[in-house]
Amino acid sequence: AAFRPPAAGARTAPDGTFYAVLTSGSTGTPKAVAVGQRSLGALLRWHRERTGLRAGDRHSLHVGVAFDPHLLELWSALTCGATLSVAPDEVRWDPGALADWWREAGITVAVSSTPMVEPLLDRPWPAGLKVRHIYVGGDRLRRRPGPDVTATIHNAYGPAEATVVCTAYAMRGEPADGAANGGAEGDGAEGHGAVDGGAASEPPAIGRPVAGAVVCVADERGRIVPQGEAGELLVGGDCLSLGYLDEELTARRFVAAPDALTGVERVYRTGDRVRLRADGELEFLGRLDDQVKVSGVRVEPAEVEAAFEHDARVRRAVVAVRRPASGGVRLVAFVLPAPGASPAARDLLGGVRAWLPEQAVPSEVHLVDGYPLDANGKVDRAALLDAAESATEAAKATEATDGPAAEGPAAAGSGTAGGLDDLAGSASEVLVLRLCRDLLAAPAVTLDDNFTEAGGQSLTAARLLAAIQDAVGVRLRAPEVLRQPDLRAVAALVDKRLAAAAEVS
Repeated sequence: AAFRPPAAGARTAPDGTFYAVLTSGSTGTPKAVAVGQRSLGALLRWHRERTGLRAGDRHSLHVGVAFDPHLLELWSALTCGATLSVAPDEVRWDPGALADWWREAGITVAVSSTPMVEPLLDRPWPAGLKVRHIYVGGDRLRRRPGPDVTATIHNAYGPAEATVVCTAYAMRGEPADGAANGGAEGDGAEGHGAVDGGAASEPPAIGRPVAGAVVCVADERGRIVPQGEAGELLVGGDCLSLGYLDEELTARRFVAAPDALTGVERVYRTGDRVRLRADGELEFLGRLDDQVKVSGVRVEPAEVEAAFEHDARVRRAVVAVRRPASGGVRLVAFVLPAPGASPAARDLLGGVRAWLPEQAVPSEVHLVDGYPLDANGKVDRAALLDAAESATEAAKATEATDGPAAEGPAAAGSGTAGGLDDLAGSASEVLVLRLCRDLLAAPAVTLDDNFTEAGGQSLTAARLLAAIQDAVGVRLRAPEVLRQPDLRAVAALVDKRLAAAAEVS
């Protein structure tokens, strides 16, 4: 198609376009971004220099082709003689399987989505990995690498309009001087750069501009704000794309640079709220268009999430907006408890009120043990809301027939397993059934049901595997679960692995 003459009336790409990628942004309406060879080339040079990527390295190709970070993976390896290792499908949604593949494939430089890497930072770092650098992006990173993490973790930020990555923040798990990690540079200089003095509990920054990129923070009128004040992130320089295929949209989002920004003619308005910290690092605060009005008060969901995460019992929080047919706005929080913690929703809300105005306190809080991801590896808030509604309806139906169900974490709602006390079966059968009822938000599921037909898919299977491993120390693979005829067979597989482990010990 690229070499055929365009059809009559077809919209053509700007001159110099190397590739075009669709991005929905925050509106859900696809926009085609045209990117030139110059900006992609600048990004690749920066990436190779930062990681020391060279012939003999093995670079992952893990990101799906619908998500533009795959271009960083693809061309970085092919332009310097490194080996490009293509990830098998079964590792795309399973963090544990991904780490195993990194080890088996000898990956030295990797790119993945934030929700895939964060669970690895929550656990003891896998042994035997050769990976030196891991780039994460697509969602807010809440975790920093612990002292056992042997790779440099790069918190990368960048819209497609700024060619994949325009700022990055590198963190080392083992600083040479023992100081707080952060601000590390790549293999090229083998230096740590500026060390972040922030607390380990604070979310990592999104860092400084990549080579050739120019950034600034501006107010609503496009004027640069003083350092430390929040504003919209504007991006310009070599990283900038050519614009959209829609010329009118390009004119609205790619605008003249502020007068105080020298050497740059135009900038892209990202729509992201950031703050330039005193140490020169950019701090991501959320989307400007994510702001909602609740009872006349402007609320930023990212700030509500941060309020929950001040609680040591909370590993992560995601806040979504529900707009009932009756009108108004309701904030719904989905809270992932910290390992070993089992907070009650009412207790969490008490702590949140110390940080937020009453209008910003969510009307619903659901304890979850994982987050569904969309095709690009980002948290799917719409799926969370749908699952919470389904779980609520299922819980009401269960309560009407069996009485109130016990409270406990679910995959995306308050639905919990009920009726397990009278189950005649092995401990593994009880465990698998309880977990599946929670994860699928389906209290009526039985051991005779098929996992996939009951609503399970690869993402749910990955969370089931992690929960089984946490409970009994057995690690299954997602394809194994998906191939079993029913949940009883899944439990039998757990028993088989437990028996094999006992023989070895």
